[in-house]
Amino acid sequence: MHELLMSLNSEGKPPYGFINEIAKKYNVHRRTIGRIWRQIRDQKNNQVPINVNNKKKGSKGRPSIPFDENKFKSIEKVKKTTLRALSRAMGVSQTTICRWKTKNCILDEQTSNFTFNEMSNVVHMDEKLFYITRTQQTFYLTQDEIEPNREIQSKRFVPKIMFMCAVARPIFSSEGEMIFDGKIGIFPFTHEVAAQRSSKNRKRGEPETKPIQSITKDHTRDMIVHKILPAIRNDDEVFREVATLDRFSFHLVQQPPNSPDMNVLDLGFFRSIQSLQHQKSGYNYAQLVNAVTTAFDII
Repeated sequence: MHELLMSLNSEGKPPYGFINEIAKKYNVHRRTIGRIWRQIRDQKNNQVPINVNNKKKGSKGRPSIPFDENKFKSIEKVKKTTLRALSRAMGVSQTTICRWKTKNCILDEQTSNFTFNEMSNVVHMDEKLFYITRTQQTFYLTQDEIEPNREIQSKRFVPKIMFMCAVARPIFSSEGEMIFDGKIGIFPFTHEVAAQRSSKNRKRGEPETKPIQSITKDHTRDMIVHKILPAIRNDDEVFREVATLDRFSFHLVQQPPNSPDMNVLDLGFFRSIQSLQHQKSGYNYAQLVNAVTTAFDII
């Protein structure tokens, strides 16, 4: 470029379009070409050696911020989804992030890959109240049928029992045969007490099923330790084959708050049990327990 400009006559102006052509060829602004040409013209007129080098001394511009790979890798991936979040996490400007992208220090990757938990070793546990009867019940009858009579002491206080249910994912063999149906068990929060007086249902002193009125942490822990865990170890054939009692490792995982309810029990299993349970008439707590456990086995 210098040689082309030096070959021009120092008198007058460059040919029309020459500066634009040189600026386009070397990808610089036309003012830069004009400035260099004026320097060459003045130096030739003054009969001094031609020198158009940059006169600035030392480093030019602000020093660039080096890329800290270790710090970048220590940032959570959820904070690397936008330039704003990444710049805040790295403590640099978004311009610096873009400069690192240009230098291929970081890559802009879009992915649609998801990892799904097959839940082959997950047990869903949840609690639910089951009532002896509904407050309002629909019956389909003929014109000469009598409406069924349901007897309870109070319509406002229908007898109920809290149950804890545990289910897992069914397991099938390579031939498609079901090895494990996923049903571990459903257990009531009840206790047996001696009847204080005789009635048409039992004599005085005979055991009578009563619900636990207030379910505490101790009741829940006792249910898991003495009912659910033994059922997993003893009733699941696959578990018995691959592990022994000492090698079991159980972890309680609580569902995060304000998240979609992904517990399979709440998604429809309890509703199915309740639908079958109400098809059996019951008048006491023992019959309610029997109706719920029977419905659990039928599903």
